[in-house]
Amino acid sequence: MQPTAELGTTAGPPSWLAAVLAAAAKDYASDVHLRPGRPVWIRRGGDFSVWEEDEQPVSEDAVAAARRWICPDSASTVRTVIAAGCRWRALSFRAGAVLRRIEAEPPVFEQLGLPEVVRDFTKFSSGLVVVAGETGSGKSSTIASLLAETAAMKQCHILTIEDPLEHVIPDGRSLVTQQEVPKECHEQALEEALRADIDVVMLGESRLPAHFELCLTLAATGHLVFTTIHASDALEVCERIVSGTRASGRSMLSATLRAVLSQRLIPSRVNPRKRYCATEVMVVDSGIKAVLRPSKEDLSMLRPKIDGTPYSLLRSLAALVRDGKISEEAAMAESPDPEEFEKILRAT
Repeated sequence: MQPTAELGTTAGPPSWLAAVLAAAAKDYASDVHLRPGRPVWIRRGGDFSVWEEDEQPVSEDAVAAARRWICPDSASTVRTVIAAGCRWRALSFRAGAVLRRIEAEPPVFEQLGLPEVVRDFTKFSSGLVVVAGETGSGKSSTIASLLAETAAMKQCHILTIEDPLEHVIPDGRSLVTQQEVPKECHEQALEEALRADIDVVMLGESRLPAHFELCLTLAATGHLVFTTIHASDALEVCERIVSGTRASGRSMLSATLRAVLSQRLIPSRVNPRKRYCATEVMVVDSGIKAVLRPSKEDLSMLRPKIDGTPYSLLRSLAALVRDGKISEEAAMAESPDPEEFEKILRAT
């Protein structure tokens, strides 16, 4: 299993790119896109736009120079580079390059706007915790924050398997090992974790049946496992895991699943660049465990149990509207049940 990038290169970027990256870091941009004959594009707070400080096209020679800085030996296409006081995950390809800023530290839990019950996920001694959401919904930031809390609170060995590495997790009272592993090697990395002296395992994204099965196996053998799944809610997470595993998958899920957090980011009512997190939290109790057990009971029976808790998506959306953070129209657009959302919002 080979890492895709070096820890970092200290050789500086071309001066024009150094200026772009410095401005991007100052403005908390997450990604910088370079294409010959096109202006620089950046992503900030989910918005993707042309860099307004200089909308002139970047020349082919300039992009070529940037690519040579990213991959001077031309043998690799991905490298972790250092510029503007930040680490960047840089990808070079024939048509240009993309640089993603790696956060020096995970966000503090209080900054994320998550329910306090989510912090309690760090108190589990073993089992599976899933953070779900669409691309760009903040899943990686949430897990990084939870891992930082775990490291600060416990004395344990934490292993992360990521591609790319997006946050640097401080050791705290623990030992944190972060591996930047190509996605095609994630299965192998999980198998190796089963044989290693690890307490907490984080897989950046579970996409394949083998990932689901290995995460369940790790959770069943006494590890605390965090992972993300591209799904809209807790019900879809459970359906994907059950459908993607063998006959024993549902039994293992009922025995090991501890909690599912699904989240989505919604633009602020007053500042389009700011977004607030709407959440649904499913903490597994005896009622949910009974639905998860192998039986004739359909997994859809999870829905009324989740909606009956204080942590449903509709209640989260209503609270954000009442607090003046998001508009009622934006909340309604995210609501899976507009009529029920209206009732909750109007309730005193």
